[in-house]
Amino acid sequence: MSKATLYFDDLNEDFEVKTGRRTIQWEDVQLFGRLTGDDHPLHMDQEYAATTPYGAPIAHGALVLSIAIGLVYEATQQVNVLEAFTQLRWRFKAPVMIGDSIWVQLRYHSKRSMPGYHGGLATFDVTIRNQRDEIVQQGQWTALLRSRPQNA
Repeated sequence: MSKATLYFDDLNEDFEVKTGRRTIQWEDVQLFGRLTGDDHPLHMDQEYAATTPYGAPIAHGALVLSIAIGLVYEATQQVNVLEAFTQLRWRFKAPVMIGDSIWVQLRYHSKRSMPGYHGGLATFDVTIRNQRDEIVQQGQWTALLRSRPQNA
């Protein structure tokens, strides 16, 4: 997969990135639960989770979102380009099970220059899908991006 440039001034209505896949492991869920303190048994207790409608533990929604951010970062050239995430509008649409493989589709939505800043705010429509192409999370990310350097 070739890397896509995320410089602010390169973005247009044709910009789209599809990431590689990452499989959610039991260890990911356990580490995330310990890191965040979210030890809800739906995520952390296999015996309890087996009694729920899901039948097994599900990944934390925030874990899936965090992995998605990493997948996008891995698929794009953001070194010295992404300054900050500024807004997140998000929906958790379906559970992600241990063993599911997720991938991300990121599409350009809009951008707005920032006076006095070499770049601006860019908004992307983002969809996270599992290995069955089911939408598991979806929404918009807005980020502050730098413009292409003058000497590039």
